[in-house]
Amino acid sequence: MKKHWESYLGMGWSLEKTNQRHLAIKAFKHSISMKKYWKSYRSLGKALYSINEYQSAINAFNNSLALQEHWSSYQELGKSLIKTEQYQRAVDALNKSLALRKDARTYRLLGSALERLGEKEKANHALQNYYRLNKVIGNIIIDPMSGESSGINATRELIKNITKTLSSNLFSFYPSFYAGER
Repeated sequence: MKKHWESYLGMGWSLEKTNQRHLAIKAFKHSISMKKYWKSYRSLGKALYSINEYQSAINAFNNSLALQEHWSSYQELGKSLIKTEQYQRAVDALNKSLALRKDARTYRLLGSALERLGEKEKANHALQNYYRLNKVIGNIIIDPMSGESSGINATRELIKNITKTLSSNLFSFYPSFYAGER
């Protein structure tokens, strides 16, 4: 049976899913030794990032991008650059990712990098886009008067958590806990 680079790529993905990251890294490297493919490099970078090998991950993402520009490779590169405190390079990579695809997670990472650069206004704008695009929390509308909206039960604890999250990201949110007559 002939060994094929795609088999090693798939094996790497399976090993990564079962948290066998060191074996996954070996599989991705073997795949790359047979064929230089952008997804193999991106997968290698993600596995390296997961074991805190940030500079090696950056190299893998750059190799991936040299073969094909893809929004997720730029996003992962930006995330790795943040970990190595290369904030301006992270901003550049994340903006390239956003030019290819608008993504909530990329905006959150961009906001983090901009905040570390001291660019609070730009960071706030990025985080506003994160909340706008986030499918989980971006468009939840809660009526604190009724306690429910669109099947979402808005308990006092949920409203407190939303307030805390928004406040930690420099948003002002002052809910009313008035529930009316019972």
